Amino acid sequence: MSTGEKWRERLAELPATQREKLSGGTLSQRFSRLPLWANHPAYVGGFYGLLVAIALIFPIGYKTDWEANSWWMTWIFTALLLVFTTSLLGLVSRCMSGIFRRPPIEVPRKVVFITPFVGVFWMTLELTDLLTLSSSGPWILLLFPGPLYVHLTWAPRWRLISLFEAGGNPFADYETDKYQGEDVFDGDQDVLGAVDLVSNDNNSANSEEE
Repeated sequence: MSTGEKWRERLAELPATQREKLSGGTLSQRFSRLPLWANHPAYVGGFYGLLVAIALIFPIGYKTDWEANSWWMTWIFTALLLVFTTSLLGLVSRCMSGIFRRPPIEVPRKVVFITPFVGVFWMTLELTDLLTLSSSGPWILLLFPGPLYVHLTWAPRWRLISLFEAGGNPFADYETDKYQGEDVFDGDQDVLGAVDLVSNDNNSANSEEE
């Protein structure tokens, strides 16, 4: 039995809220089916950069007048730059999630799925001279959704999954924060003694009235 299948069996034993925190939405569930070495946040970020580069094949070809050498050299350089940048951002997100240990935050699907298409459309208009406004707006729309998803959602979730696969409790930090006040109260014998004293006084008063 593979490690992923064992992880899935252990996942079924958790409460529903914790299962949802680990599995996430549809996109996160697809990434979680892969081994941990293959769905590292740096690799997921680089994969997004590759998808963006593939979407730019035809706009770059049109801009270079479809000259083979110029087309492919420009595209390869752009693809390597995009993959390196998004991979580096994914690695930074992984390091930050390990430092701050915050829970994953779901990114709205409209931001993740629609924004890159708007960026490609905008860039196509500029490359074909249908829109003369030259700015960094298309690149921001193209690159923003992937690193945002990795930083807010996948990097924290990958940290939780890796802890869970290693046999640890990935929710220990959040449980400590949630019940910290109750733990302090339970461990304070003076407070408990004062509560017992007040309770005894109330019972004595009630007995005298009867």
